[in-house]
Amino acid sequence: MVAHTLEILEFNKIVQSISEYAISEAGKQLLFEQKVETDEKKWKEKIDAVFEIKKIFDDSLYLPELSLPDINSIIKKVFIDGTVLDAFEVGAVIAYLQFAFKLQKFLLQNIKNSLIQNNLDFPEETQLVKHLSKFISPAGVIREENIKILSDIKSKISRVNKTIDNIIGKYTNDPLYSSYMQDTNPTLRDNRVVIPLKENFKGKIKGIIHGSSARGMTLFVEPVELFEYNNEVTELEEQYKIEIHKILRELTAQIREKKEEINNIFYKISFLDTIIARAYFAFKNNCILPERIKGTLHDPLIPHSLGHERASTPRLSLHSEITKGLMLKNARHFLLGKKAVPIDIIITGDTKALLISGPNTGGKTVSLKTAGLAVLMNQFSVGIIADEGSGLSFYNNVLADIGDEQSITSSLSTFSAHMKNISEIISLSTENTLVLLDEPGTGTDPDEGAALAMAIFDTLLGRNVNFLATTHQATLKNYAAEKEDIMNVSVAYNSETYKTEYKILYGLPGESFGIDIAEKNNLENSVIEKARKYVGSEKVNINKLIKEIGLKQQELANKEAEIKEKEKSVIEARREIGLKELSLRQKEYEIRNAEKRSLNIFLKESRQKIENIIRKVIEEKASEEAKKDARDFIQEIENQIEESDSKIENDIQEYIKSDEKIEPGTEIYIGENKQRGEVIRVLKNNKYLVSTGSLKVEVGRNEIFVIKGRSKKDKVIRPEVLRHDLNKSEKPLFELDLRGLRAEEAISRLETQLDSALINGFSTFSVIHGHGEGVLRNLVAEYLAASPAVKKFYHAHPESGGFGKTVVEL
Repeated sequence: MVAHTLEILEFNKIVQSISEYAISEAGKQLLFEQKVETDEKKWKEKIDAVFEIKKIFDDSLYLPELSLPDINSIIKKVFIDGTVLDAFEVGAVIAYLQFAFKLQKFLLQNIKNSLIQNNLDFPEETQLVKHLSKFISPAGVIREENIKILSDIKSKISRVNKTIDNIIGKYTNDPLYSSYMQDTNPTLRDNRVVIPLKENFKGKIKGIIHGSSARGMTLFVEPVELFEYNNEVTELEEQYKIEIHKILRELTAQIREKKEEINNIFYKISFLDTIIARAYFAFKNNCILPERIKGTLHDPLIPHSLGHERASTPRLSLHSEITKGLMLKNARHFLLGKKAVPIDIIITGDTKALLISGPNTGGKTVSLKTAGLAVLMNQFSVGIIADEGSGLSFYNNVLADIGDEQSITSSLSTFSAHMKNISEIISLSTENTLVLLDEPGTGTDPDEGAALAMAIFDTLLGRNVNFLATTHQATLKNYAAEKEDIMNVSVAYNSETYKTEYKILYGLPGESFGIDIAEKNNLENSVIEKARKYVGSEKVNINKLIKEIGLKQQELANKEAEIKEKEKSVIEARREIGLKELSLRQKEYEIRNAEKRSLNIFLKESRQKIENIIRKVIEEKASEEAKKDARDFIQEIENQIEESDSKIENDIQEYIKSDEKIEPGTEIYIGENKQRGEVIRVLKNNKYLVSTGSLKVEVGRNEIFVIKGRSKKDKVIRPEVLRHDLNKSEKPLFELDLRGLRAEEAISRLETQLDSALINGFSTFSVIHGHGEGVLRNLVAEYLAASPAVKKFYHAHPESGGFGKTVVEL
């Protein structure tokens, strides 16, 4: 990509924002060195890797906590023979390798992307890290306790310092000597312990003077009794330094033996850091991976009511294949932040270029920059900030001429600078280039400028180049109207309020509203009236026609919005009907369950009694007919229970089906107990990531049941159907102990407890989850907060368990 274009579009600010998510300084620097990719194969590998990592963040998972110190200069130092690392540098190597291996383990477990896997193929140097860590901590602190010679020297220094303290104490505790001192606390001079003596008591303490204070009021005296001990401390400290240097020299030698391996790890982790930074940027800014535009186009959805021009915004659809171009849906300019207004930018099929017209400050230039940045961001492997369904071609270059190009240093006027830039653009343009031109041909005679602009457009179209250009010139608007491969588009502007609406209208050139804007800014009426006369009636008629077409478009847009509102009301009515229908089914289901319970109880209580009757009948030698009647009575009861079971199951099957299509957003029921959930993502091997309550779980296709006829676009808000396995005689517990259980098992137990408590009429119970790190406590709280059956919940009193127990009221 041309540096001039990157500068105009302020792409360096995008890279700066991405670099803020880098873990290491080396990763941050590498990001600035990396280029916008022009090799499509390399780009595909990189962007796939970025969006694999992004899935981790999308699924509310997080990378392990990492802190990668900058060891670039340390590695360079190791490559120079004879150098010795200090303790802090050795600690940095230890910390870097520890974090690198932690990241390696996490990514190998969670990511299958080949590019990421290839950058994780370094050996884990655990023996080296273990050995280095024995002597130095990752923070660069010498582990004296593990090095006998150092701990021995330290012990000796401690003993000598104790003797020195005792000698000093004789002076400071003596009232006579202490009166000679400026301060009773000893101090250090030249690394020797001395006494601060008042200048007028010089000679009162025998010893060597090691200088005086700045004002000469204090003398620093080393008493003769301290000579030997101060010397001994100095010798021991020198010996300590020598031993430290020996240890560091040995550790450096061991690191030097593995310098190639460490350098390889450093390079690969730094590269992975750039991938992770891109992924987190994409996650934080809701970037999407655009579809790849290629193939041929035939889209009957786009009306052609203005000759070849499209009278309304083309429908954004990639179901039909497109040769090349842009299809940006609700694209946002990143650098505008929250001020960015989403716009649609579409160049597809026979249309190779857009000519954007309209008033100043209407968003024409922003549209150019939004399109250019979308291509650059995509090919820098962070995706684009737009809605799903957007698509882009892969371009080998983006070339731009935007803004005031005047150059005083080069003695170039604005027009000359533009022409010089456009000359370079034309020389570099190919069919895989995107060109952005802001008001070409301005700055000179309008007729000559328009002629130049048309010639430039012809040249670019002849090379099959996609381009976007802005203009205020009517000549160029007419030119575009006569060309099959250029579309006139305009930025919406309300002529009554004089406010920009920041929308692009396709198939319609825009007015500049220059005179109207001047009038709005209080230019004298006489000047405005003369200006309108100079414009001429023909121009006025054209503007009037454009305005009428714009009003018709607005009228159509309003009717479309009205239809959508009615559709929304119909969908809402359907939802309400579905809700009532499901509520009735639930009540019927509960009544039948109650009938089944009654029949089971009756059968259990009566079976013994009936058997006694049969035995009595046999003993009294009753007729075969009487025996048969008794057996038929028992069979009739059992048949009733079977019919009840069958009816309940059929009711469920009426609105639950297992073979319907499943996609993200589909409302489902999971497992035999029909736990309600929603599909988050389709995984490999016929598995799905599903959210149920506060949990995300992975389930197989055979465990999923879909509500009949309900896609993710036509959801019905359904109440949770309370299910309880009546064949299990589970009773609710007054205290449910979840300690030691995994998250999934704990929530499953809590769910069963809630169901059982409701069925058996419990109004309150307790959940013991323990203190620990609070993970299980938080899971329980999230689940209870989401349950409509829970009235309130709170921690127990301190004497009853405090934060380790939660009390639940239903």
